Amino acid sequence: MSPLPLIFCAVCWLGGLLVSSQQPTVIWFFLLVAALGAGWLKRSLRSGAILVAIVALAALHISLNRQLPGRHVTALFTAKEEILQPISGTISGEVVLRDGRWLTRINQLTVCGVAVSGAALFSTTKPGLHYGDRVSCIMQLSAIRPPGNPGMMNWQKWYGRRGIFARGYPRSAVTVQPASGFSLQRSIIDLRRWMLRRIRQRFGEDAPLISAVLLGCKDELGDTRTLFTQAGLSHLLAISGLHVGVLFLIITGITSILPQRTFRKLLTIALLMLYCLLCNGIPSVFRATTMLSLYLLASLFSRKVSAPNILAAAFLVITILRPEDIYSVGLQMSFIAVATLLFFLPRIRPCRITKSDNGLKLAAKKSANNLIGIVGVSFWVSLYLSPITMHYFYQFNLNGIIANMLAIPLFSLLLVLSVICLAVPPPLYQLYYPVFLVVHQVLNRWVALCAGMPFCWKPLFASGMQVIVLFGLLILGGVLQKRRHRAMLIGVVLALVAVVALPYMVPSKHERVVFFDCGLGDCALIQQGETAVLIDTGPVEDEPGHATRTILPFLIRQRITNLDLVILTHGHNDHFGGFDALAQELNIQRVAVTDEFKTRSCWPRIQRTIVEENAEVTTVTDTTTIVVGDLRLKVLHPDAGYNHPKINNASIVVRVVLQSTVFLFCGDAEEEVEEHLLSRYPKMLNCDVLKVGHHGSKTSSTMAFIQGTSPEVAIVSTSRHNRFSFPHPATMRRYAQAGVPCYITGTDGCIIFEKSQAKPTTRE
Repeated sequence: MSPLPLIFCAVCWLGGLLVSSQQPTVIWFFLLVAALGAGWLKRSLRSGAILVAIVALAALHISLNRQLPGRHVTALFTAKEEILQPISGTISGEVVLRDGRWLTRINQLTVCGVAVSGAALFSTTKPGLHYGDRVSCIMQLSAIRPPGNPGMMNWQKWYGRRGIFARGYPRSAVTVQPASGFSLQRSIIDLRRWMLRRIRQRFGEDAPLISAVLLGCKDELGDTRTLFTQAGLSHLLAISGLHVGVLFLIITGITSILPQRTFRKLLTIALLMLYCLLCNGIPSVFRATTMLSLYLLASLFSRKVSAPNILAAAFLVITILRPEDIYSVGLQMSFIAVATLLFFLPRIRPCRITKSDNGLKLAAKKSANNLIGIVGVSFWVSLYLSPITMHYFYQFNLNGIIANMLAIPLFSLLLVLSVICLAVPPPLYQLYYPVFLVVHQVLNRWVALCAGMPFCWKPLFASGMQVIVLFGLLILGGVLQKRRHRAMLIGVVLALVAVVALPYMVPSKHERVVFFDCGLGDCALIQQGETAVLIDTGPVEDEPGHATRTILPFLIRQRITNLDLVILTHGHNDHFGGFDALAQELNIQRVAVTDEFKTRSCWPRIQRTIVEENAEVTTVTDTTTIVVGDLRLKVLHPDAGYNHPKINNASIVVRVVLQSTVFLFCGDAEEEVEEHLLSRYPKMLNCDVLKVGHHGSKTSSTMAFIQGTSPEVAIVSTSRHNRFSFPHPATMRRYAQAGVPCYITGTDGCIIFEKSQAKPTTRE
């Protein structure tokens, strides 16, 4: 059979999955019936009708898959986002330790004795939980919330595609009813936990890397992940075709001693599927396992094997079983890489071999062809993956073109040695482990060397529409290069560069102020055209609102790569904690701090980062005006005549006028500063938007200050739940009595004031 029909079917199926949300389910059902009817009534329409039917069937399939059954857990959150009730559930996933708490998935939930469908994440300090156990307690069950800022990871959708719609925390002692009987899933989880323990025992400090590349556990990789990503080798840490291929070769070598061919292949398929289950069915592993299994089954029945057919069949199998996997970045990159190799990779043989070539000359030509071929494959795959890497990871990385030349063979050898060291008895382990260490050290040095190469451009973002256009141009370029249309190919290359570069060349016309949801901390962006000012940078990395997860995605997606000014209001880490992380990704031109800030223990570290950025430092010692582009920022506090022992009362207080809207940023200033400002600058305090001081604490926002500022809107920057109970009820009552509406970033999400907008835009 020609590979084209199955490829067409796979493409139509993909189209149906992607457009499923555009029309109601019933429309897709009628389209399916109409297409089948047209194909049955008129033979000439049969091929087209089948393709239309496939589109409709795919859309219908994913639409039905997304429909929630009755008595679903989400119905519990229609009135409020959380409940506190007696709840029980059955553990249906692996129990893992995260930040001192045991985290797992529970389903078969009962709330006050009433069964509800849907699963929840369950977090507890109680050890000794296992798959299949039934847990019961007074539980705080809350809905998984949408992202607080635009561009952040949408955990609500991510978990929802896996059937998880809530989070549960025990508020009483947890009682456990142990599981009984045999369970295949429990056996696989126990085997996985045994393997992880054995990896920790045998590999010591190298265990995080081996756990990642053998079983997909990346939680403890730390700086290793950053280094591999910078070197363009992040695909080596994501279990994919290379890993499964190495395992396939190992299994094939072991099973080759078995006499019966059919049994060997069936055993290989079974072992590959077991490995896929041990990796928790990671989409990229699922893809590689499915393709190899289909290949073995085809050869078992003596059917002609076509690589494009195998790829299309694997896609259909995976998305029929798990349609939501099309949104998995790992699956997308895995299929795009394989499709690039099959359909668009040019024949790269620069050294022509003739019949007269022999000896050293022949060997030199073959070596040159192989070397250039490896470089070409790396370049071509990196190029076709670039729209995905720019959209999700904000970078265009070609370091991997060189890095792959040595990293792939070293990594393949490392994988083989890892499996051997894991499987052999202690005497042989002592023999192989030194070899593993040597290979690992060489690989680490090579990765570190390649990470320092200059062929990684970031931050670089491609929107969804840009991704579609880029893929269209890349596919067109792949077709043209095979047909040798060089002039048209040059036009495609120029178009590719233009699609990526033009959004960065068009001057920004945005005039807005953004108050980020960054947990218990402060961060606000003031943008006027090309000028961008950041007031504070949110909390430190180990807080839930770390800058790289909350602030940076928005800035990069808005193509803000340069910060003209960063104001660090005072020396508390919930205000300056994200500075280093932002400086790693963005260009910072100028930093404003107080002279009091420079006396703090945190200043030397901040100063080192400022020196590395070659940024200018503005030291605020008195009231002043800071001019940045067309922006004028009036600093009202601190002034030379005010002293107070509290760090909060040394906060920089800034007044900014954007168009006709006046914003007043109060940092963590408390009532003493408010009283001082009322006495010194009463006419400068009137504002339209007030950033409430000290996260809404009861030590700030006196009624006199609220009346003196008379804001139209107040913004409280704090997390939804925190140990200080911010914002304080008394503070909220004072704003309510004054008739001032309050927005809370932890509840309402990111709050954006755009030019000529009557009301702010929130997450909802």
